[in-house]
Amino acid sequence: MLRSAVERQFEIVGAAPARALRLEPGLEERLPASRSAVDVRNVIAHENDAWSPTTVWDIASHELPALAREVEAELRRLDELTR
Repeated sequence: MLRSAVERQFEIVGAAPARALRLEPGLEERLPASRSAVDVRNVIAHENDAWSPTTVWDIASHELPALAREVEAELRRLDELTR
């Protein structure tokens, strides 16, 4: 049940940048980890039998923090632009 919940959250985390990258293609340069999030989402959605608990843990502990830092920096940048 926990693994299913984590994988569902990966799907959500990967869907948001997929939409954002379609709307603003240059965003990928500022959020390089977004591509990995989209790729993870696609694998979970289409090849969910390819996941091991070790892989899920590795992504959660190493790749998601990088994406979070990039998103926070982008939000700060956007906030400064709108002031």
